[in-house]
Amino acid sequence: MCMPMGGIIALKGIEGAMVILHGSQGCITYMRRHIAEHFDEPVDVGSSSLNEKGTIYGGSAQLKTAIDNIRKAYDPAVIGVLTTSLAETTG
Repeated sequence: MCMPMGGIIALKGIEGAMVILHGSQGCITYMRRHIAEHFDEPVDVGSSSLNEKGTIYGGSAQLKTAIDNIRKAYDPAVIGVLTTSLAETTG
């Protein structure tokens, strides 16, 4: 399992909270699948969909876009941003 998975579960316990993972689409798909399977219901979690260029340069533009998209789609009271191992290897 991956460390951000615990962060997702903790943040989902906050009413009105939405989570964004700053990492690749594959990371979030993996976590969504396992959490949905465990709780037997779908889970909404956003992703910055970090790509190769974003990994090298930090992906701040992709993260800002993800935050804007989450605000428009869900209007959350709180947005939690969690990093993945991909985002932590920037540079």
